[in-house]
Amino acid sequence: MDSPMPSSLVEILGTLEDPRVDRTQLHPLTDILVLSVLAVICGADSFVAIALFGRIHEEWLRTFLELPNGIPSHDTLGRVFARLDASGFEEGFRDWVQAAFARTDGQVVAVDGKCLRGSHDRGRGLGPLHLVSAWAQANRLVLAQTAVDDKSNEITAIPELLRMLVLKGCIVTLDAMGCQKAIARPIRKQGADYVLRLRDNHPGIHARLRDIFALERAGNFAGYAHDYADTVGKDHGRIETRRCWTTGDPALLAHADPDRAWCDLASLVWVESERRCGDRVTTGVRIFIPACRPRPGSNCRRCAGTGHRERPPLGHGYRLRRGRQPHSHGPCRPQHGHPETHRSQPPAAGPIAQGGHRQQAPGGGLGQELSVPIDGPRTQPQAQTNLDAIAQPCRAKAA
Repeated sequence: MDSPMPSSLVEILGTLEDPRVDRTQLHPLTDILVLSVLAVICGADSFVAIALFGRIHEEWLRTFLELPNGIPSHDTLGRVFARLDASGFEEGFRDWVQAAFARTDGQVVAVDGKCLRGSHDRGRGLGPLHLVSAWAQANRLVLAQTAVDDKSNEITAIPELLRMLVLKGCIVTLDAMGCQKAIARPIRKQGADYVLRLRDNHPGIHARLRDIFALERAGNFAGYAHDYADTVGKDHGRIETRRCWTTGDPALLAHADPDRAWCDLASLVWVESERRCGDRVTTGVRIFIPACRPRPGSNCRRCAGTGHRERPPLGHGYRLRRGRQPHSHGPCRPQHGHPETHRSQPPAAGPIAQGGHRQQAPGGGLGQELSVPIDGPRTQPQAQTNLDAIAQPCRAKAA
């Protein structure tokens, strides 16, 4: 019988091989790695900042780490990470992330590629770094990421990223670049559903679905079992209305994909967007092909926000310095949005409602949520609470 996978950060990182000789192991490797992970989560962007974080929170760290010779210096941290097996450390960290943050059936995992601003290095002849990342929307966490080869594209990097993840029961969303039959099949083999953004890079099925929508939109899909929902959002000086139709009607599915080329295609989704900025009004239609069966309201709400601006792959307010070293510029200015509303039937003709109060949108990524100042002994109560939750399994093992 397989042994259960360790869930403690100390347990998982404790399996890594120490690259140092015995006489230089004054600080246990597990202490160095756990200290560094917690410090970076809280905003540390250099070995000096990691060491400073450790000295400030040494009393708390001793509740679950050994620290026989105190906090390691920044020089020690640099030498250890210079010799550490990077792929082994990445695999261990990814295992901890997937073990620490529980998955739920139907959780959305958004896969997207981004070219990181400021990551190029002209002096070394390096172009910008292109990453493909998997983002768990419910946990607001990057589950895994992989770099796109300079001579390749996202289509070859996405399958490699998906193999890193346990996706059973999840819903994987991809944009037009990832809308490929060769990507849809392995997603289904892993026990997950997919929602793919369809563009004219697949001209046959795209043209058929566009024609279906143009014909049936006028009659509000009369004669076909379908679901409808809409949202109204106000942000950045504009009002956007999104209207979504989804159907799993066998006749429409057979017309859209007569050769059954798309693995387990189960429904069709159209999202009509109307943006109003002052006197200017723009409209557009986005098409999605999901493997999940249509459920009242769920497919519409899931697809209505797909394709809009999400997080950067490294979290809000994150960019890369020269040489591809991460550096946090602090949390971005909080965005405000109009609370979205859902309706089960299409609205009557008339102007878009502009009323309602403004509220602050949820906070940023994990780095923001756990941010702790490292320039003094001040600790934000919420951050300390979250760090205590991470350290709880470590304390239990130490006891």
